[in-house]
Amino acid sequence: MPRPVEYADIGCGFGGLLVKLGEKFPEKVGMFMGGGKWTCLINLVGKRIKALRNENKGRFHNIAVVRTNAMKCIANFFVKVTDVKELHDWQVEHLDAHPVIQAEVDDTLTRCWIQLFERLEEATEKADPCWDLMFNSSEEANKVERNEGSKFGAIYRRISLSEAVSRREKKE
Repeated sequence: MPRPVEYADIGCGFGGLLVKLGEKFPEKVGMFMGGGKWTCLINLVGKRIKALRNENKGRFHNIAVVRTNAMKCIANFFVKVTDVKELHDWQVEHLDAHPVIQAEVDDTLTRCWIQLFERLEEATEKADPCWDLMFNSSEEANKVERNEGSKFGAIYRRISLSEAVSRREKKE
């Protein structure tokens, strides 16, 4: 079975954050996700990764690029950052409130919606080794810095289905 993706760099940019995360965590698998009309950008990031692999033998085999609809693949995400406050607020609201999976919770095939993500507390977010990289390593973060803009981030952890079902049963 292939190793699971452990972090994702989602959205616009040139893969700078993905490359930095790939350097910092060579034992973990990362993915750059982009989609829609940005085919040329996806191809550029793919070429960048290929060039890094050729120039650095044995390195950068832990990162990849994929063209996909990030909203449809939300279950693969747990780290994100943006400089658009409205987008940040919308993403946080939906990850906090929107159920992600409909699951069978008992033998009678009763179905319920289960929340599979939880946001880390602010102190835990700031202590995470990815926090600084998210805010200082991507092309987007550097652009926001140059323009003296604000940056917004949130880190979520994915909850196992059994843990989510257990939490739901405790609430009922």
